Amino acid sequence: MGVSRPDLAAYYGRNDFNAAGFSLSANLLSGTYDIVAYGFSTVAGGFNSRASARITVVNLQPTPKMSIDLPARNSVVQQMFAVAGWAVDLGAPSGPGVAALHVWAYPASGAAPVFVGATGMNVSRPDVGAYFGDSRFNGSGFALQGNLPPGGYTLVVFAWSTATATFNQTASIPITVQ
Repeated sequence: MGVSRPDLAAYYGRNDFNAAGFSLSANLLSGTYDIVAYGFSTVAGGFNSRASARITVVNLQPTPKMSIDLPARNSVVQQMFAVAGWAVDLGAPSGPGVAALHVWAYPASGAAPVFVGATGMNVSRPDVGAYFGDSRFNGSGFALQGNLPPGGYTLVVFAWSTATATFNQTASIPITVQ
């Protein structure tokens, strides 16, 4: 309760109905639901009215796809190196479906992972848009500069999906830093 409803106040001619609105937020799985609101009357001292609405929830089905183009799998790189590729979530309603990427390096020695960097979708990739048959994926490229000490690593890229609001995909490659 407490949501402003000046239309109700005007209709009934009562200013005290100005805040007679209500709202509800819910996180539901895909399906059809009957939403029922019961009104509690302070005059009658009980629930004496109800309203219902049937709704259908359609959750987006995430379909993540990603590729690391640079560095190449099993490559030997300098301490300063480029990380580049593309990422999409085909289940997103608009755009490439990926808003950010985080890159981590997991040392072969078993030491703690090293954060390499974060980036957004900042590289034009019309080849990816053409491959998936939709120009909204043209902006699906990413690139950043990494810097790691010498050693063997598994480089892991995590992609943040706008369809699920989570890091819902990863791609990884082994590299050696000189």
